[in-house]
Amino acid sequence: METRGIDVINNDFKFFCKKKINENKKIIVVDNVDNITKKCQLLINTYIKDDNKIFFIFICNNLLNIIESIQSKCVILNMNNFNLNSYVDTINKFLISNDLWINSNILIFMIKYFNFD
Repeated sequence: METRGIDVINNDFKFFCKKKINENKKIIVVDNVDNITKKCQLLINTYIKDDNKIFFIFICNNLLNIIESIQSKCVILNMNNFNLNSYVDTINKFLISNDLWINSNILIFMIKYFNFD
């Protein structure tokens, strides 16, 4: 299983991060990042840069299972017991503050898809 995770990161992340798009910003959502091996997390960490072109959203249930080098580069939002409106408002505030935009229908779909994680 670990080699599959490393292959996904080495191939899919690398391809997506290097792919030229019309927009100048990209968002990568990683669900259950706390269940990814430390080796895979270290590899993901190499893609997190301060260039403000690629934004990562990490979704987890246990922050203690995420390596410090990833945590130190993230804004951590504890969203336990939020309702849908609270999720949307909080995420929109974050997006606006980083000059990002996600269609509201897509945002609501993502929140429901990730089961309010």
